[in-house]
Amino acid sequence: MWFGFILGEIISGLVLSNAQTVLADGQVIGTNTHGTVLLNADGDADTCDFIGSSKPDEQVEGCPTKIPLIRGKTLNAARIYLGAGNDVPSLACNGGCQDSAAETKFTESGNKQFIMGSVIVNPGCTMYVFSDYNYKGTVKKFVAGLYPNLCGGVGCAPSMLFTCQQVLPSCTPSSAWQTVATLDNTDSTIPTEFSYEKTIGTKFSEAMTASFGTSVTVKEELEESFYGLFKESTSISATIDFNWKTMDTEETSTDKSYTVHVTLPAGLKVFIEEVVGTCGGSKIHTQMFRVVDPKKNNKILRT
Repeated sequence: MWFGFILGEIISGLVLSNAQTVLADGQVIGTNTHGTVLLNADGDADTCDFIGSSKPDEQVEGCPTKIPLIRGKTLNAARIYLGAGNDVPSLACNGGCQDSAAETKFTESGNKQFIMGSVIVNPGCTMYVFSDYNYKGTVKKFVAGLYPNLCGGVGCAPSMLFTCQQVLPSCTPSSAWQTVATLDNTDSTIPTEFSYEKTIGTKFSEAMTASFGTSVTVKEELEESFYGLFKESTSISATIDFNWKTMDTEETSTDKSYTVHVTLPAGLKVFIEEVVGTCGGSKIHTQMFRVVDPKKNNKILRT
């Protein structure tokens, strides 16, 4: 304790820069250019003003980390900022902006050119800029990524084209009871054990699966768009009482198959059915099952 007392005596009254004076109890009095600083017993900063935490003169905005891949029902290939760009991304992406749909092209005429400052191209997409009108002359290819200072916010593109390799779901969803297995014990006089494969989850079409490969972000947004078709449909549940708005994680995950063992009474034949949602070449295997007796006008024995 005597060491701490002597140390306190040594630093007592010591004048620091910016009109700060250290007292024996570890406090700093006086205000520097950023406010008053207090030190705890260990000499660490305890409380101090945090520059920028209240109302700084100007906040840094810059380029967003990502832009929407889907706008309404259309793929968004790229975003063009019309203000002056900057080599520093935190100072780029200024002024108004325009999103360009996939599979579109634009050309100017009469000595006019499209203005570009900063450009963000979405994953799986490409922007082509031509040096002449009507998609002629030399062409520059811009793949997915951020281009913070492309043209300095002036006209530099006589014509341009946007394309994406992914496919946006545009199918019409439908649902139906589908037979998973037929279990027939009509020729037996004793109960018999049967087994069948039960599948739960989503199996996407080849086109959708290929689109997922461009990036994780693309996969997430395309999946959300796909399931949204089922959730937003007003007619899909008209004949089957299944709430597509409450699909669980198993149903929206990659499909998995399970072996189910059941014992069927003697003389009985049944159909095992499940609700399956279909959209294009993709299918959703739900957890809604039922057991049907064909000899009794498809009477539902169990759900």
